[in-house]
Amino acid sequence: MATLPKVNVVIVGLGAAGCIMAKELSTAGLKVVGIEWGPLRRTQDFQWDHDELKYESRQYLLKPIIDEQPMTYRPNAQTSAINSGVPWTISSGVGGGSIHYGTWNWRALPHHFRLKSEITAKYGANALPPGTNVVDWPISYNDLAPYYDKVDTEIGISGKAGNINGQIQAGGNSFEGPRSKDFPLPPLIQTTGSRIFSQAATALSYKPFPTPSAIISQPYDGRPGCDYCGFCSGYGCHIGAKSSTMVSVYPKAVASGNFEARTGCRVIRINKSDGRATSVTYLDQAGVEQEQPAGLIIVSNYTWGAVRLLLLSGMNANGMVGKYLMSHQYQIVNGIFDTLITNPSEGQTGANATIDEFNGDNFDHTGLGFIEGASITSLGGNTHAITGTSSLAPGDFKQVAANQNWGQARKDFIKQYFKRTLGLIAQTPTLPYENNVIDLDPTVKDSIGLPVVRVTYTGSDNEKAIGNFLQPKMAAILKQAGASSTVNGPLLIPPWNNHEVGPCRMGTDPTKSVVNQYLQSWELPNMFIVSGAVFPTYFGYNPTHTIEALSYWAADNIKLQAQTGGNLVQYL
Repeated sequence: MATLPKVNVVIVGLGAAGCIMAKELSTAGLKVVGIEWGPLRRTQDFQWDHDELKYESRQYLLKPIIDEQPMTYRPNAQTSAINSGVPWTISSGVGGGSIHYGTWNWRALPHHFRLKSEITAKYGANALPPGTNVVDWPISYNDLAPYYDKVDTEIGISGKAGNINGQIQAGGNSFEGPRSKDFPLPPLIQTTGSRIFSQAATALSYKPFPTPSAIISQPYDGRPGCDYCGFCSGYGCHIGAKSSTMVSVYPKAVASGNFEARTGCRVIRINKSDGRATSVTYLDQAGVEQEQPAGLIIVSNYTWGAVRLLLLSGMNANGMVGKYLMSHQYQIVNGIFDTLITNPSEGQTGANATIDEFNGDNFDHTGLGFIEGASITSLGGNTHAITGTSSLAPGDFKQVAANQNWGQARKDFIKQYFKRTLGLIAQTPTLPYENNVIDLDPTVKDSIGLPVVRVTYTGSDNEKAIGNFLQPKMAAILKQAGASSTVNGPLLIPPWNNHEVGPCRMGTDPTKSVVNQYLQSWELPNMFIVSGAVFPTYFGYNPTHTIEALSYWAADNIKLQAQTGGNLVQYL
């Protein structure tokens, strides 16, 4: 194994967080190496590559391949784990999930940063469900707000502000925390379904607004505006209008002259000595082990990979790595319209509308038997022949062939209703439960003989109650819009999605958290975990915007210490 020359910083994973860290630290003058398992793709690699079989069915962009990187699952610790067989949507490659994501880009509400304090103050300590470890974040919304602003500007987010410096803005989300200025780009043109949803929601006295989207609605920062091709979620953007970190910040890291990306390389271990991280061991493109020493190690891969790498490296001194896994449960309600054309395949997933009346603590939970909630967003766009109407049960098609997914009844249903459906989705956050964990499977190995991730996850009553509360409200909106019938989709409980967060939680107590408020490891002070894995609690929004804001937050602390002779200088 060759030992390479030491650099200031090694970043493990060049996804949404890793590319931001690379850009911020390299442009500050630090020598940075980024090691990424997947390839470097370019915008031209996706030019008119709208292959539904490759991207949606076979999930070409969504790596690792299950036969190379299996993952196992069990519903509780008393059950044997099974190979999930699920196409886990974990991306490899520069830009990570920001290449193919649906682009909804949300700030958490101020409430979410003080979840324990606010819930107990308003509803009492008994409102916290048994088995949870709900805490406050070690930072506030106001701490992170300038970094949310920075994501909006540097990544390129389209939307309509609802609260500028405490002044509520017409047409935006009146429930959001205050922001210093409007989005840098106006909202995307709304899909037909979103316009139908917004009209119905307004008639029911809700306040719909355009969902913030990481797609530029007009030319910005040298990139062209969206051309509304409709191939977005699950696909790479063929013109670079989707604001992935691959096109927004990664080129700036490269241009700094202080950054080197090593793609097609897999980090298998973080090495340590005398209470500090010293280097990473990785397999290069030829499968040969290499050792890269560095002053700082930044773990920026996805939640599964971050936990797995720490455990494979023997890093879990306080036993907190892998605990309190959280994700989203999806409640979906579909409306079926006999005459109204909704064109669900029109536009892109990011060009939809949302209501926030039932998110977080935006409504009174007294007597409801649960805490928290979720936004409700219209679905539409990016629904093509393979996936179109796939979530609708033909049993609700005039009650013919109930639960039959194939055959003539299915064909007749699609023929009649493909252009006449509208779906609504609520992303219910799970609370941090003690029995939801990630660890290493004791028997199952990957293609190179290393233990794979084992997920233990039990669905909980609080989240089910939220779904039961929201589904009738979603159905009522669809009925108001003119749906002849509605279909409740199955309750999709974790870990069957790609919004997992939490098992390396941030906090102020070194015995009860993995990193401090600056995402700095308690165990190894020159290691940082910059990932959704650090969330102490969750919210009813997509996590990417907060992950990116935390990346800028952590990078600013590192730069400050490096420039002013802080504690990190001794490692650099």
